[in-house]
Amino acid sequence: MEVIFGNGCATGKYAMGSGEALGSASDFAESSLKHLDDDLGKMFEEVGKKQDGGAGGGTGVGNKRKRSSLTDEDITIMTGMTAAVNNVADAIRDTKVVEVHPDLYQSVMFMPGFSEEALIVAYSHLLDNKNQGIAFIEMNQSHRVLWLRTFLAKHYYP
Repeated sequence: MEVIFGNGCATGKYAMGSGEALGSASDFAESSLKHLDDDLGKMFEEVGKKQDGGAGGGTGVGNKRKRSSLTDEDITIMTGMTAAVNNVADAIRDTKVVEVHPDLYQSVMFMPGFSEEALIVAYSHLLDNKNQGIAFIEMNQSHRVLWLRTFLAKHYYP
């Protein structure tokens, strides 16, 4: 979680405490988080000195804070968490209740003048698009034929 949310906090003069009202003018210099920011800076300096072997002060590469990289363990944990979230999302999608109008199959599949293959394509489309399926059922016969001709022409069925 530290990798994901570790740098999502405001620091310095723009940081505000949780007790401060949002949208109000506040003195950023007197913020209680300013002291925390100073303490964190001192801690990073001490860690940098320890990593440099105790060398003090000076300018150069040794004083810059090194970026942390993900270890193999972190990558394994992140991969596992991703897989778990994907499994939950798949389970939620699988529980979706599919309601089909009871007359949809007969309304589409027994339409004269179309091949059975073309009617199956149209039926499949209407199953995937529930609102269009309901509208198709409510159409009169001539409008159903017109809808089928238009839909099948768009999908390259003669």
